[in-house]
Amino acid sequence: MIDVYSRRGCNACDRIKTRLRAMGLEYEEHIIGEDTTREYVLENFAGQNSLPIVSVDGIVYSGMVEVSNALDTYGTDIGKTLLTE
Repeated sequence: MIDVYSRRGCNACDRIKTRLRAMGLEYEEHIIGEDTTREYVLENFAGQNSLPIVSVDGIVYSGMVEVSNALDTYGTDIGKTLLTE
């Protein structure tokens, strides 16, 4: 399961969501301030200070560069590959 934590007006968030859709990867979006609170994100993703925050089966990536690198490395197998590492 891929969860994307983003906020409205976040260009990096929009770019990652567009890339996930283009790769045919399904995800659940959580918009901070609407679907989830800032406090929830800070509590559950301590140390992750860049958006988007992408959680793939419990493995967390944050920020445009880190998420892009993970997608470049694992492609559409991102969830499957991480579970076997």
